[in-house]
Amino acid sequence: MSNKTEKKIEKLLNDYVRNALNLDAFSKQYNKLLSKLEEEIGDIYHPLNVIVPSKNNAEKAWQNNMREMYLQELSNLDALLAQDEPSYSEKLSKQQRIDLCRDALKYIPIASSDREAKEWIEENLISDDDFDFGGVIKKSQMTHYTSLYKTQIVHESFLMSALNGLIAPLNIKYDELISFLCNQLATSRAAWVRCSDCDGFIKIEGASLYSETSNNPDRINWIECTKSQDTQGGDCHLILLDGKREWMLVHSNDFSNFEIRLFGSKKLLGLLNEKFKINGVIKNQFDSTALND
Repeated sequence: MSNKTEKKIEKLLNDYVRNALNLDAFSKQYNKLLSKLEEEIGDIYHPLNVIVPSKNNAEKAWQNNMREMYLQELSNLDALLAQDEPSYSEKLSKQQRIDLCRDALKYIPIASSDREAKEWIEENLISDDDFDFGGVIKKSQMTHYTSLYKTQIVHESFLMSALNGLIAPLNIKYDELISFLCNQLATSRAAWVRCSDCDGFIKIEGASLYSETSNNPDRINWIECTKSQDTQGGDCHLILLDGKREWMLVHSNDFSNFEIRLFGSKKLLGLLNEKFKINGVIKNQFDSTALND
């Protein structure tokens, strides 16, 4: 419930809104009532505190408040430094340091693989600031490709597409496909990499090593939830890349269609067709018309 001073402020505000007071008269009365209200309730709430200029809302007052805050933080930091408190690293026991070393030994090859996967994509899948899956370097073993899945997308929504009966079925179980690629065909650990073409600005991020099929929904969730406004209308690609670059599984979303393609040697793709009874068309990716079929 408003107190008496707030009631007076309300009346004053109404008078000013109805042009019953000029600015000078309004400001003089308003500041007087505002000071009284501050004594009664403490901090003045927004927007009452900024309607008219005052010593409390002046730019210099704000700057002084910021200066005081930083000075207080510096004072707190000086007090901590004066205590000569040992750092986290200085307080480690020998066993804790050994455990950290073991963690580092595990993480170094992972970080290296992540970095190399992104660098390989930058060097081999980008042409004139666009992703180009039709010219993977010929010295690689990815001489052929096959389309495993393609479906139409409406309203940039997989759910709306499914409700409209547009989502095509995948003739194989996705988790089994990923497990087969990563556990039986991978020459070294495969990595997931998120790629997007943001209106000519290439973005490559989120490289993470494949661990197990239970993590697949987390990976697919990125391409499913990405909207065209996130990429300024550019396509996005989720790539599962073999550690030795013998194959890559490319999930592409142009917000009208979603497609999954597997790139690799003709022998590898034939093995996949035989394993899953896909009977997919295997195309030579260096055929200039192949990727437009």
